[in-house]
Amino acid sequence: MGSIMKFTCSCGYEKTLSIGCGLNCKRPVAIERSVPADIFSDFKKEYDALRLRSFRLCSGIISCTECAELETVPHFTYEKDNGTATTYTAPCPGCKTERKVIENALHVPCPRCGNEMSAAEEGRWD
Repeated sequence: MGSIMKFTCSCGYEKTLSIGCGLNCKRPVAIERSVPADIFSDFKKEYDALRLRSFRLCSGIISCTECAELETVPHFTYEKDNGTATTYTAPCPGCKTERKVIENALHVPCPRCGNEMSAAEEGRWD
């Protein structure tokens, strides 16, 4: 289950985002729509051969300083039985710049001024 979070900064910027993992996080068809073909192909080969320890697709938060926006992007991780892990984070939807997913939703930098934003959960989604 994911969370609906409202982020607010003292500079006046605010954004509400749906983050986390929902029912689609374990569905290969959802993964195929969210990641590049080469990553999906490798994942599907291991999935079909039952050689995965874990996998999940979530909505991750990025703070894009180029676009001056908070956004959610697909964030996919899978681990093979041999311990090799692969992670894919989609680029910013606005400028296509690669950004690192913010792992802790309680410590999100404002994309406009850089200050830490306050976060409040407004609901849940699935």
